[in-house]
Amino acid sequence: MFGTAGAFGFIPFFAEWSTTRDAVHFDASAVGMVHASAWLAAIIVLPIWSRIIDMAAATRSIALSLIGSSAACVALSISTTAHSIIAFRVAHGAFHSGLNPALYAGLRRSEEPDRELVSARTGVTLGQILGPALCGVVVSFVGADGALVTAAGLPAIGLLVLFTVRGDR
Repeated sequence: MFGTAGAFGFIPFFAEWSTTRDAVHFDASAVGMVHASAWLAAIIVLPIWSRIIDMAAATRSIALSLIGSSAACVALSISTTAHSIIAFRVAHGAFHSGLNPALYAGLRRSEEPDRELVSARTGVTLGQILGPALCGVVVSFVGADGALVTAAGLPAIGLLVLFTVRGDR
């Protein structure tokens, strides 16, 4: 839930944030292309994620996705050029793309996969709802920069929860 919330939380505010950073390069079309590039990167790296998940326990793969997502958001928050903003947004998409496959790989190894599948799908969906809502609240108080910091912190919280609640699968 926290990883998905971090990934989806900043998306509604990315256009505003990027145009305040570099209005010359980021119009609506460019912002759309950056998001499309992040999703394309996600699709391209999925075979790599498959190998990582097969080599490591699912919990470790989830952790790698959460750490990478958080780090990409932090790097994005200090980006000042269009090239670095694009690179770190694409990196964010690539790291986030490993979250769900690793989550579902862990469920296959579960003693109660059906019950846990419902919980996992619920958590992913709640993250897609709560992330934008939480970041929206933050935007109203401290602006889009605060939403980006929140988006970076949510996967970090997810990492703490992951190792507090789960064993290694």
